Amino acid sequence: MTTLQDAYRAGQARRLDWLGPNGDGALDALSADFVRQDAQRLACGYLFSDLRDGPTADEQALAAAYMRGFLNQTQA
Repeated sequence: MTTLQDAYRAGQARRLDWLGPNGDGALDALSADFVRQDAQRLACGYLFSDLRDGPTADEQALAAAYMRGFLNQTQA
């Protein structure tokens, strides 16, 4: 993933196909953790907690753009 716009669109696309861990499309706390992990993997290929030095500012921005795309699609 190279741009914030691409990350945002990936989040939107993920929401369109979202069934969630319960299989009902709900967005509860458990679901938010799954989406957050998707965003981190998309941004840097790993979970941020797996990184020794933590994510860069660019990786954090990409993950945040993914989350915004996902959540904005939820509200639409």
